[in-house]
Amino acid sequence: MTDAIECPHCLLHVLPTNGICPSCAKDVNDADLAIQSRHQRDLADLIETLKQKRATDTAVTEAAVQAGFTSDLSSQLLANRRKTVIAARFEIKKKYLWPGYPAFIFGTGVTVGTLTDALHGGEYIAVLYGMIFYGLCSILVGHMKLRSYPL
Repeated sequence: MTDAIECPHCLLHVLPTNGICPSCAKDVNDADLAIQSRHQRDLADLIETLKQKRATDTAVTEAAVQAGFTSDLSSQLLANRRKTVIAARFEIKKKYLWPGYPAFIFGTGVTVGTLTDALHGGEYIAVLYGMIFYGLCSILVGHMKLRSYPL
């Protein structure tokens, strides 16, 4: 029985067939690429660790150069990370904040408006508390998730 190895091309753990990765159909014994991908992954891990500590891009590049990586490679991986983080933040905003703010504002507006109207003899609509609660929860969850993706 063979052990699963990491393909240097697709970075997945696979069981190669005759040295060929079943995922990307490339040779898993490409030693130069294996060293290069491991080197890039180490740099990506360093960048991620420093960015989680809210380090600036300049500080990350300097730390990468001190760790023995080239500044070009660190700049490239930093740019790729930034694109990924921006895309993740956009998805969070789309899923939580875009529906949350309008729901909260609409629910609060209708509730306050009908409450004001009720004070002058009109009717009060209390069914929109759920919309206010949904909006508030959605906004809070969205902002907590955004904090986990620092730029």
